Amino acid sequence: MKPEEKNCIEKRVRNRIIEVLELFSDEFRFDVAIANLEFWSDWFDANSIIQFDKAVFVREEIESLLAVNKFWERVQPDSKRSSQEWCDLLFESKHALNIFLKRGKFYE
Repeated sequence: MKPEEKNCIEKRVRNRIIEVLELFSDEFRFDVAIANLEFWSDWFDANSIIQFDKAVFVREEIESLLAVNKFWERVQPDSKRSSQEWCDLLFESKHALNIFLKRGKFYE
């Protein structure tokens, strides 16, 4: 794969992760978020994300994603809106989204 193709794919992954963070951060879309928990694993893999281009994911962003992932692993499809695991994921997702929005989405 050419470096520019790899970079484009990594930018797309970044943008999809931001979209999932937006979903998990929206306390008014709980039903949609809980029904689509698998979106996270579609785009995030802790082992591969650390190998991405440092221009696409900076250290602070990667650290925030690892924190979100830790809480995502605790949420189950039958988790309630008031459950601690969901509240933790919501909080960490908001925090990560704020970090990502500093640089925003990238042109794909």
